[in-house]
Amino acid sequence: MPSRIEGSLHATALHDFFKSAKTFETETNTLKEALNMQPPDASTMARYNQLNAEFYERTKTFTQENSGSPVAITSVTRLDINKEMDLFKKVRDDLRKVMPKSSVFTQFRDQVASFETQQTQLKMQQEAEERKNSMLPFGSVAPEIRQQTPDGGTFALSDLRGQYVLIDFWASWCRPCRYENPNVKRIYERFHKKGFEILGVSLDKDLEAWKKAIKDDGLPWKHVSDLGYWNNAAAQEYGANSIPYTVLVDKEGKILAKGMRANELEPKLEEIFGK
Repeated sequence: MPSRIEGSLHATALHDFFKSAKTFETETNTLKEALNMQPPDASTMARYNQLNAEFYERTKTFTQENSGSPVAITSVTRLDINKEMDLFKKVRDDLRKVMPKSSVFTQFRDQVASFETQQTQLKMQQEAEERKNSMLPFGSVAPEIRQQTPDGGTFALSDLRGQYVLIDFWASWCRPCRYENPNVKRIYERFHKKGFEILGVSLDKDLEAWKKAIKDDGLPWKHVSDLGYWNNAAAQEYGANSIPYTVLVDKEGKILAKGMRANELEPKLEEIFGK
């Protein structure tokens, strides 16, 4: 960074910000060295945290005061976009008025847009999870599942009443499901004789592909499907909007747990059946 920047008001503002940042970094680097000593000094840690908080607020204030200047991009990107999304958007909107075709602006604009998309997707996932939990609260009776078996018959979840049952939503085309199957099979073999069952609910739409996957993976438990793909009736009712997805029910058919993978299922069954 040049020791002196001359020219426009933007350059002067940027120079002042860099000067402040340099002072901050020099002092915090010194404190970091002290904190590397064992044990770290509490007063040094307190000073380090104080400096970080103060510089963060100065950076935020500087950005707010210069949101329509290109220098705001330099300062705002030092802030936490999770906490300061409104400020990031203000800088974007203000700069769009003065430098809409600048590559510096378009890169920043795209960064904000990408994060907005991530936030939207995360919010949708959280809302879907909340809906799923509200649909099937823990302790409630699991909705009945009655669908076609691979050989053309029918089988129901209630046929397994009196045993602990893992409802396993999967599909032949789901690679994570296929990777998980050996782990689930090992757990099934360990606890089956103690009263543990599995009901595989496939989101397949091709009967032969479904049957082949069961055979290839050597899955000995009960299997059903309506071959409805993502419109599988049970998947819809249970909120299985991604797979693999599991629901564990007790002997009375009440929901104990949801969304467990094999590494979580095994200790849960150890609690129930013992090691």
